[in-house]
Amino acid sequence: MDKATLNHFKDKLETERTRMVEELQKIAAPKDGMPGKWEATFAIAEDETGHAAEERQEDDLEEFETRVSLTATLEKQLGDIDLALEKIEKGIYGKCENCRANIPLERLEIYPEARLCFGCDKGNK
Repeated sequence: MDKATLNHFKDKLETERTRMVEELQKIAAPKDGMPGKWEATFAIAEDETGHAAEERQEDDLEEFETRVSLTATLEKQLGDIDLALEKIEKGIYGKCENCRANIPLERLEIYPEARLCFGCDKGNK
């Protein structure tokens, strides 16, 4: 892969990384001493009493469960992006981790953090 193409994918990955971090910061906080790990935050309910408070607590719990799931998904995607950026630095970006073939540029354009070529990815499902 030539330098211009690598720079294109590096820019694309860095932009996506920034977006992922911004999304995570809305629903989670980094875990202390654990780089790359995030912990979903609990939405703080406003002061309410009675039946309204109970409903709000139920809504908050449901929201927290959604945040936990979304945090795990975004954390994994962020990890894949970081790995792709590391591969660019090491000069091994764009190679299938399974068969070592070049991952087609069309696939990388759509999914720049791809770790497998289409054939190997399809075989893993």
